[in-house]
Amino acid sequence: MDEKEEEEVGEDDMVSFHHLYCALKKNTLLIYLELLYFYRSHQFQKTFKFPYLKNPHFDSHFDLKDPAHLAGKSLLWLARDSHSLSESLRDSVKLLGALLYNRLDIAETLACSSIHGSVAEIVRAQLTPPEGVDPDGQHLRIMDKLANCQTAEKPISDVILSHLNKIRESEELSLASKQIEEFAYWNKRRHELIKAQADRVLLKIRAEEITKELAELEHQSEKLFFFENRLKWEKKAAENEEINVEMSNK
Repeated sequence: MDEKEEEEVGEDDMVSFHHLYCALKKNTLLIYLELLYFYRSHQFQKTFKFPYLKNPHFDSHFDLKDPAHLAGKSLLWLARDSHSLSESLRDSVKLLGALLYNRLDIAETLACSSIHGSVAEIVRAQLTPPEGVDPDGQHLRIMDKLANCQTAEKPISDVILSHLNKIRESEELSLASKQIEEFAYWNKRRHELIKAQADRVLLKIRAEEITKELAELEHQSEKLFFFENRLKWEKKAAENEEINVEMSNK
């Protein structure tokens, strides 16, 4: 009895060891396959290069990032299109914009004795070199042109603001009148386009009606002149019959 139990226990142990061996072998195979896949995927890895737009040229517009440059160019453009300002004020705003934009070549052409005093002070403060540093020639030329500028009691911003308040009412009326004219033109143009579109639709409908009427007239004409055209129809029928016979013989 004991030997039988020992034999049964021994057989169960052998089965357990067999299952354990198979499991270990299976796990080893999976690990091997994973390592092989990892190796092959990295060995045959492809690199794709996508073309991109290179921009070696500084366009002085979309490439501007410095806030001072952005403000300076904005002042240059605003002064260029602000026709209600006097020439001296426009040149003063342009000079300030050129200074912020770091376009001293433009600033040198704009600098003169009629520049507003507050702008001249700002330019001098920016272009005056610190102690112990030799001044730049272009800086000296600009400051020399501004030497005879009169001292201003108010900053240029207050002068421009007072000018805008003075012309605000007249400019609003002018803008309103322009908008009324443009809206009237737009409304007139809209009606013209709608009428043209409606005319095209009516012409299309009329063309379809004419085509239908012509087809009806053709059908009535065939009815009215049937006996007069009998020989023609008989000849045509005979020709069709001959064609059918030839086709059947082939």
